[in-house]
Amino acid sequence: MKQYTPPAYRRSRPFTLIELLIVVAIIAILAAMLLPALNRARDKAAQSRCAGNLKQAGMFTALYTSDYDDTLFYERDSADITATRWHYLVNKLRRGTGDDSANPGSNSEIYWCPKDRNLLTNKNLTPNVRFANGRSSYGFNYWYLDGAKIVKVKRPAETVLMADASTTPDTDPGGWCQLVPWSSAGRAVIYPWHAPVANVLWIDGHVTSARSPNAVYSGFYDMSVLGNCYLTGGNAVFNKWDLE
Repeated sequence: MKQYTPPAYRRSRPFTLIELLIVVAIIAILAAMLLPALNRARDKAAQSRCAGNLKQAGMFTALYTSDYDDTLFYERDSADITATRWHYLVNKLRRGTGDDSANPGSNSEIYWCPKDRNLLTNKNLTPNVRFANGRSSYGFNYWYLDGAKIVKVKRPAETVLMADASTTPDTDPGGWCQLVPWSSAGRAVIYPWHAPVANVLWIDGHVTSARSPNAVYSGFYDMSVLGNCYLTGGNAVFNKWDLE
């Protein structure tokens, strides 16, 4: 009977330089394929968080109007931010006080988009300082809805209440608590924090995303997107800003 002899184990040899380079190249290719997908996923998560912030803002706006005879915030021509601006009035509902000096982090929750550069670059400013300066990533359509009665809005599902907003969009984008219904480099306008997309909160409380056809803020005022306050006659139906 033939005796079984186990095979001799071969001594493992180290990788050659060529083999190591091939492995590194494969890893680099895989990383290049995965990183864009990961970045898209991160951007999508930021957009979802931003939409959630606006949804909460809409809920607290509804609570505010129910306490004030169905009347929206009155912001125009008022220098007293703490008494008139939507973010302060909502914060009073949420916190029971408008004084944030003792709790500077309390107003950083639903008022800021993760993509807002003003929030990201001004780390030296505490949230309450930004807040007190009128900074928020979401602007209120004060031009038409200032002190307006909710019941007078004829198309609540098609009228902008708030949206992603920035002041000085051409030079130094940073969130602002008001919003004008036309494209203007010097005013607070809809801004694509999630380029080319901005989140929009409508009067009835639902949130959607609007896509700029040219990937910049001016595109949101196109008739095919949100229109603007200058549309008249047959084009007026594309205006998503006024009470009509």
